[in-house]
Amino acid sequence: MNKLQFIIIKPTSGANYKNFVDIMDELHLADLKAAPAIDDDHILKEEIDFMKQKGIR
Repeated sequence: MNKLQFIIIKPTSGANYKNFVDIMDELHLADLKAAPAIDDDHILKEEIDFMKQKGIR
């Protein structure tokens, strides 16, 4: 049985280029494939609320 794992990278306006490169490097080292990142305009309200609750944003 094949299992697929999807990794969605959604950097926020608070992220910097180094953050993005670091996570892409980690995904590469783990041999995980990643699609292009999604910008702030495509982050869901629920995701924003979660990040605020966790003190991420």
